[in-house]
Amino acid sequence: MAAPVGRAAGSETSAIPRPSTRVPVSPRATPEPVAVPVPDRDARTIVDDQELAKDPEKGLSGVRRRMGRRLGSKQLPPEQLTKNLKKPLPRPVVVAFVQHTGGDGKSTLSAAVGQQIATHRRDRVIAIDAAVAAGGLSQRLPVQNESTIQTLLSNLASIHRWSDAREHTSQGRTGLELLTSGDSIADDAVLTAAGYERVIEVLTANDTYNLLLVDCDAGVTGELKDAILDSADVIVVPAAGRDGVSGAVVTMNRLMYLADKYPHRASHYRGLISTAVVALNHIAPKSILRDEEVATMFRERVGVREVVSVPFDPTLKDGSEVDIMLTGKATSNALLQLAAEVVTSLRRSV
Repeated sequence: MAAPVGRAAGSETSAIPRPSTRVPVSPRATPEPVAVPVPDRDARTIVDDQELAKDPEKGLSGVRRRMGRRLGSKQLPPEQLTKNLKKPLPRPVVVAFVQHTGGDGKSTLSAAVGQQIATHRRDRVIAIDAAVAAGGLSQRLPVQNESTIQTLLSNLASIHRWSDAREHTSQGRTGLELLTSGDSIADDAVLTAAGYERVIEVLTANDTYNLLLVDCDAGVTGELKDAILDSADVIVVPAAGRDGVSGAVVTMNRLMYLADKYPHRASHYRGLISTAVVALNHIAPKSILRDEEVATMFRERVGVREVVSVPFDPTLKDGSEVDIMLTGKATSNALLQLAAEVVTSLRRSV
């Protein structure tokens, strides 16, 4: 059922060198503060390897059978996934959807996971469009409010409880709320790192919201992106195709770079890798990558906690509005699994 409106949780720049595209060794296997060794092969080489490409002679049905035996064998039944999704969290938490590249369905998955969480939990759940201009969430979720994140920033002094913040958000039938970035490109309307930090501070104070899902736009870089990573308890990294897989590895290397640059925060950044959930997002009916090999690479070589494959679904393509009730059974189950894995990672990180 949709989360009841207003109900709290039952007792949710300066230039920085570009990070390497080399695959990091699992942070769980690297004691701090020892420098992290890097394998000889870089991400581009790994994702271009023939072992990750599907054999076109086998056909799409054969690929699906292999995926069902390997990836699907570990998937829990929907009843258990729902139970895991409903497990309590001790404090307000932030989940950041991040990816070095664009076009991986990040906004779509942010909206879909948010709807799954809002449907099954008794928390106040909000999706935040973290973008320097127009973000993608306003195209994926219903917008009934002209207020934006900048409007909220201008009225922070008047926000003391959920009902005050609710004046600046839209809400869909699942109970998921949305705070949009707006579409202005004026200098005074661009979201800054300091502005983002103030928004998160206010929205998590006094359990105003229990679960915050932040869609970090691909155009966000520098201090703002670092502020989003700093605020995150868990990250979800969508990856679609070879470029998406390579971009996901670059995202992980960014975290390793930040861990080296800021030793006092190293455990946080490495923790984001070890609790990360990678979503292999199929935005087209066919893919040239083998999900099972890519998943193994992320789990064993990068060290993320879980990898979930989200099959292609025509209701989620072309940037259309997301409604999890309209997706096919396989996609619905995959999105439920993705949401449940996010909550499992959160319970390990907080």
